[in-house]
Amino acid sequence: SRIVFRENNIVVETKELRMALLKVQNLKMEWEEEKSGGGGGGSNDAKFMALLNGYDDTISLTNQELKQLAPLKSGPAVNAKKFQLVNILGYAKYQKLKLVMERNEDMANGILKKQSGRSTGKNNKKKEMTLKHLEEVAHLYDALLQDARAVAALPGGGSVDDFDGNATLSTVEDEFLLEANANILRLRSLRCYYLAKMHASPLVSKYSQAVALLNQAESLAHEALEEIGACDQMERGEEILGSLQSVADEMK
Repeated sequence: SRIVFRENNIVVETKELRMALLKVQNLKMEWEEEKSGGGGGGSNDAKFMALLNGYDDTISLTNQELKQLAPLKSGPAVNAKKFQLVNILGYAKYQKLKLVMERNEDMANGILKKQSGRSTGKNNKKKEMTLKHLEEVAHLYDALLQDARAVAALPGGGSVDDFDGNATLSTVEDEFLLEANANILRLRSLRCYYLAKMHASPLVSKYSQAVALLNQAESLAHEALEEIGACDQMERGEEILGSLQSVADEMK
């Protein structure tokens, strides 16, 4: 019956939305149990897709309710209702994006972990596989960066007193946005780093471009470390800082 999003405690008034959010909560529990239990293959993918569909259903319902309110004249009651729905919309979109981003970053880390244990002799086939996997990681970070920018553009936040009823696409300067922008810097840095490693591969041998990309990656990493360090309430902030610092050392 309530959600918390961007420091707002939002009441979910309609039965349809409450049921959709309850369904999502149950699907999320099933997905987390499957993931923590080491489940894989089709079952894992099915539960992941079911959860994504649950968020899509919530987003669709919220958009329908917002559309019904659109013709109504602005006023305290109408604006308060729109404010609730805008924040529910932002919440559902954020949870969906976060889910996809966590999965993509887990996939990228899995590829890197697997490759770090692979011997890197002078065999051309192994070098080609390394380049191939670096390309896969870079593509995943392309997708992560796109989703991170979508997070920074999400509606919601602020207060009902400042809400004018037409702010579904506006951004609010708050802790959520600071964290989102810090994460964009982090992902830009990592994407740049893995592009540099691709250029430095013996099969590509573009070393001057690799050095330029490494310099850019290192600069972005230092900026990201400062911004993330300033976000006191960031989820898994210490873990993210430690991981980024480790990669920044590799860049150097």
